[in-house]
Amino acid sequence: SLRPKKIKQNARKVGLAKGKVMPRYYFHIRNGPFYSPDKKGCELQCLEQARELATSALVELARTALPASLAHEIVIEVSEDDREPALRMTLKFEIERLAPDELP
Repeated sequence: SLRPKKIKQNARKVGLAKGKVMPRYYFHIRNGPFYSPDKKGCELQCLEQARELATSALVELARTALPASLAHEIVIEVSEDDREPALRMTLKFEIERLAPDELP
């Protein structure tokens, strides 16, 4: 699965209120050509917490994907209660050579 374990781990640390019904947020990830829909989601207090978790996940994915890439795009779409996306985070990375090759 392309879904970072950190999303689940961080969701547990948020301090969910017992007995309170909270929205469930889904983190759908597109990492280059790979797509991983989130079918389980995480219960969180608000969209801001979902944004924080998505940001952490994006950083984690970038650490592993970018060093080996000349161009790469990672997208995380966050939807609430399995509806249309409420938030989309996109990281685009591209290396463009501006100087000619120094090798013969």
